[in-house]
Amino acid sequence: MIGSGFVESGHRHILQKRMKRAGQHWSQPRAERMAHLRAAYRTAGPRKFYDAIRRAA
Repeated sequence: MIGSGFVESGHRHILQKRMKRAGQHWSQPRAERMAHLRAAYRTAGPRKFYDAIRRAA
């Protein structure tokens, strides 16, 4: 069985750094799009990130 610490750590490093900055407010659809883009950037790297942006749009 795998613990949830790995997933929680990824959430903290990938999403919370961008989405919980001071003064930011997110609608549900835009928050989901940002989450997809952040995950794509962190997993695919900068080279494939622009392809991920096109797919997310």
